Amino acid sequence: DADPGFALAYSGLADAYVLFPNYDVASPRDSMPQAKAAALRALELDESLAEAHTAYAYYLMLFEYDFRGSETAFRRAIELDP
Repeated sequence: DADPGFALAYSGLADAYVLFPNYDVASPRDSMPQAKAAALRALELDESLAEAHTAYAYYLMLFEYDFRGSETAFRRAIELDP
């Protein structure tokens, strides 16, 4: 709320939402759409942020089982921040 243009914060939110099901905080059905929205918002704000690509990659891998898309996002993250 304090800085809606802070891409790294959205990336962190996406990471948290992805982990919620592992800790029984929320179901994947409830938390994963929020993870996707936060990761995409981070990418929209700063496409050069490796953390945003990583957050999106985890979402793709763990919820959509899009391993090809996940690999692409992970590789982009590594390109940006080896």
